[in-house]
Amino acid sequence: MPSFEINNSVKSGHSFTRIGYMVIAATFIAQALAMGLSIYTYPVFMLIIENEYSLSRAQTSMGVPLVLVMGAVAGPFVGYLIDKWSVKKLMFIGGVMMSLGFVILSQVTALTTSVLTWVVLIGLGQVMLGPLPAMTVVASWFVSRRGTMIALSVMGVAAGGVCAPLLSNFLIDVFGWRAALLVLGIICLLISAPVILIGIIKKPELLGLYPDGADVPQPSAAEGGDSVKGLLRRFDFWRVALSFAAIGSSGIVFISHLVSWATSIGIEHNSAVALFSLAALASMAGKVFFGYLNDRFGSKNAIIAAAMFEVLGWVIMLSLDHTLAFKAGALMFAFGVGSMMPCQSAFIGRIWGMERFGRVTAYVSIVILICSLVGPSLVGVGFDATGGYQTPMAMWLVIIAIPLILIGSMNYGKSTYRLQR
Repeated sequence: MPSFEINNSVKSGHSFTRIGYMVIAATFIAQALAMGLSIYTYPVFMLIIENEYSLSRAQTSMGVPLVLVMGAVAGPFVGYLIDKWSVKKLMFIGGVMMSLGFVILSQVTALTTSVLTWVVLIGLGQVMLGPLPAMTVVASWFVSRRGTMIALSVMGVAAGGVCAPLLSNFLIDVFGWRAALLVLGIICLLISAPVILIGIIKKPELLGLYPDGADVPQPSAAEGGDSVKGLLRRFDFWRVALSFAAIGSSGIVFISHLVSWATSIGIEHNSAVALFSLAALASMAGKVFFGYLNDRFGSKNAIIAAAMFEVLGWVIMLSLDHTLAFKAGALMFAFGVGSMMPCQSAFIGRIWGMERFGRVTAYVSIVILICSLVGPSLVGVGFDATGGYQTPMAMWLVIIAIPLILIGSMNYGKSTYRLQR
C-alpha cells in the first residue's frame, strides 16, 4: 500500500512551482469527479429513476438536494478531519465511497437501499473528495496567489459539469443505465486513487517547502484565539457567512429562474437556453478575474467589486426594456457570481488561518446552503403571488446588495488581513 503522507524533505533541485501546479491539477480532477459524478450526472438519470421506481417528479427532484443536505450535515465533521487528520486519506476514502456507491446503485433494486446508498456513500463521498478538502489544500500551498490558484482549481467543478453528463449519456446509450452506473464507479476509482495518492499533499511543509515557494516560513496574518464554537457567536463570522450566502443564494436563484425570466420578457426559448450557457462561461471567467483581483488588491476589494457587478447586472435586467440589455445584464451578473469560491476561500484563509480553514469553511457553507435552498422557492412564491418576475426580482436586489453593506463595513487592511475589534 503506498504511503499516504510524505515526510521527508524534497531535494533542493525540486521546483515548488512544479509541485504546486501538480497539486492544483490533482484538486482540479478531484473536484471534477466529486461534483461531476454527483450533482451534474444525476439529471441524466433522473427520468430513468422516475420510471424504474414509479416516482413522481417532485420525488426524483430531491436527488441533488439530498446530496447537498448531506454535505451540510457532514461538513463540520469533515472540516474537523481536514484540519486535524490526513487530507490525502480523507479524499482517498471519499473516492472509494463514491465508487462503491455507483457499483451498489448499479445492482440494487430496492428504492430504500438506492436512496441510502445515494445519500450516504455518494453524498458523503463527494464531501470528502470535493471542494472543501481541495480548497484547503490549495490555500495551504499558496498565500500571495491564493485567489488565482483556487480559481484555477475550482474550474474542475465546471469541467465535471461539462464532461460527466455527456459521458453518462453515452454510456447509457451504449450499455444501458445500470451498466453505465457500474462503469462510472470504476472510472471514479481508477482516476481518483492515483491522482490523490500522487498529487494531494496537505501542505508544502511536508516536503520541506513553504507556501509560495518562500525560503522561510511566512508570518501568519490570521486572527487567532477563537474556537469554532466561539466563532459562531461572533458578528464578524456572520458578516462573512451572510455575505457569501447572499452571493451563493443569488447565484442559485439566477440559475433556477433565468430561462423562465428571459422567456417572460420575450426572449425566445432557445436563445434563453443559449444565454444560460453563456452565463456559465461568464461565471468561469469571473472566477479567474476575481481570483486575480483578490491577490492583487485584497479580498475585501475583490468582493466589493464583484458585488457591484452583480447589483449592476441585476438592475439592468430589471430596468431596461430590451432583450439585448437583459442578456448583457445577465452576463454581467454571472461574471460577478464567479467570485464566490476563490474569494470565499481566500477571505477565510487570510482572516482565520489554515489551522481552522476546513472547519470555518464548513460552517460558512452551511449558511450558504440554507439560504440557497430557500432562495429559489421564495422567488417562486413571489412569482405565483404577483403573476410575474418583476416584483420578486426587484425585492431580491436587497439580498444581492448585502455583501456591499457587510463586507464594505469591515475594517481590515489589505496588508494584514486582520479584523479589527
